[in-house]
Amino acid sequence: MYRHIFNHEFNIQFQKPKSDQCDACEAVRLQKAPGADETAKHEKHVQSKNDTRNERDRDWAVSAIDTPTAVICFDLQNVVSLPRANISSFFYRRKLNVYNLTVHVAINSEKTGFCAVWNEGVAGRGANHIASALVAVLRRILNDHPMTRRMIIWSDSCVPQNRNSIISFALLWFMQNNPCVESIHQKYCEPGHSTIQEVDNLHSD
Repeated sequence: MYRHIFNHEFNIQFQKPKSDQCDACEAVRLQKAPGADETAKHEKHVQSKNDTRNERDRDWAVSAIDTPTAVICFDLQNVVSLPRANISSFFYRRKLNVYNLTVHVAINSEKTGFCAVWNEGVAGRGANHIASALVAVLRRILNDHPMTRRMIIWSDSCVPQNRNSIISFALLWFMQNNPCVESIHQKYCEPGHSTIQEVDNLHSD
């Protein structure tokens, strides 16, 4: 009887969410009658999302035909707590946070993934630490593909980690120490709408 009532008399479903929802889009969707300002702001947001995705697709196409150009996407994975255990006291007393900066590289129709991994005993996950890990991966990319002359770097719009002057200065320092790299373009996803699914796919593997 309980199963029958639960399955047939309640509008309930269990399913995994397909992706994280955008705060701005959800706020507009939940409003019964959004005003003109909210509608105009949301339309601008959607247009920016579409423009960002189109820009990402164009960069992807360039990397397939332009050998010296590398399209690089990076993102920090959710904090991994080690060791994994089902015993609550053991888990909370012995927890060690591990950070993983995942980088996806597309160059000359070749796709490669890199992971920079460290624990909280070595460093944190602030902008300086993300910049150091990113520069280390860029060095590896340049060693594997010495003909690279241009880099297009995509990341999300997280200001404390990615969208700040520390990352920009780190990339400038990288170019000064590697004069063969002619240009590095930083591009960011529209907040709430990720266009770096390649990195998300690496996280799910």
